Amino acid sequence: MDLNALKIFIKIAEQRSFTEAAALLDMTQSGVSRAVSRLEADLGVKLLNRTTRSQSLTPDGQSFYTRCSLLLAELEDAEQQLVARQDKPNGTLKITSPVGFGRSILLPVLARLTKDYPGLEIEVSLTDRMVDLTEEGIDAAIRVGEIPDSRVVAHQLGLVRLVTVASPDYLRHFGKPVTPDDLQHHNCLTIRFVPTGRLYDWRFRKNGRDIRVPVSGNLVLNAGDALLDLAIAGHGIVQSQAFMAQRAISEKTVVPILEGWAATRGPISLIYPQNRHLSSKVRAFRDALSMVTI
Repeated sequence: MDLNALKIFIKIAEQRSFTEAAALLDMTQSGVSRAVSRLEADLGVKLLNRTTRSQSLTPDGQSFYTRCSLLLAELEDAEQQLVARQDKPNGTLKITSPVGFGRSILLPVLARLTKDYPGLEIEVSLTDRMVDLTEEGIDAAIRVGEIPDSRVVAHQLGLVRLVTVASPDYLRHFGKPVTPDDLQHHNCLTIRFVPTGRLYDWRFRKNGRDIRVPVSGNLVLNAGDALLDLAIAGHGIVQSQAFMAQRAISEKTVVPILEGWAATRGPISLIYPQNRHLSSKVRAFRDALSMVTI
């Protein structure tokens, strides 16, 4: 198989345009078209539906693109690893992360990175909105939950564990819940999911069964990281991602409760565009995060 033709096909599949693919590859549109035609002839299948205005992948083309883009990314990664062995990370690394993970886990990692690699400059966007890496020129991002986007490579860092906590003072005054059902008698501080306007249900798990529990309280926020401050101050019970609460737990300003019912929220991953070389700076970032316990 002509590897160059394969690269051209993948670029067309990503751009959905012969014209844009040709411009990115510094080729003529006719040259791009001929390369894909040769590839289709070699394979004996039609990969693209062509019209005068746009191109779309056939079912065979979609399947071929999904698998080959991953293989090509691996080949490019292998090439980059050989080149990068002698290179130290330098230049600007642009990353984005959810606010809570950024404050609790990411910032200390970045401080160590900049100390280890003086030539590295890091720009960080802490936001809970979904960022398009390609459109916003982001090198890497932290994501919580499943990654449905086939355009990115996902390196799982761990599972997000949920903890339910309250201050010792609150528990002395109001008692300690024994089961999730007991939460209906407590002041549970939670957040409202802005797109739907609904309060978040709390998640628990027992004997392999997932449970969602509606809760209520006298304080509702739109940002989860601030809830922990309210719990420390004794205003009520909160459910938090474990990495956000670990410092408060270690300092004993809050106490975990309902530990036998603890659940997970899903994986937390480092993602980066699969159509880019894995640069030495992203690799250094990935390796540093791999050393962290989530």
